[in-house]
Amino acid sequence: MIAGFGLGLAMPGYTAAATLEVNPSEQGAAAGLMTAAQGFGAMSGPVLATSLYEIRPAYPYLLTCTLLGLVALAVWLHPRLRRITTHSTTPSSAD
Repeated sequence: MIAGFGLGLAMPGYTAAATLEVNPSEQGAAAGLMTAAQGFGAMSGPVLATSLYEIRPAYPYLLTCTLLGLVALAVWLHPRLRRITTHSTTPSSAD
């Protein structure tokens, strides 16, 4: 219930953020892709995790940590996101 509440709060925000990064003619496709990816993860995640858990109980957790680490690394190394972070942390010259 708590996860559903959090997802209900977060999903419109990250779907909207993705649509703002494309042309207006592509916004529907971007929103659809984000929603489809969320649905695919909600459907395939439990099946994959259960299969891995049967092999060894620690495997679903190891897979999750690995995937989160790879996503964090990709975000950290992405040139556009690094540029945004660099500009937002620079002191303003208005002082």
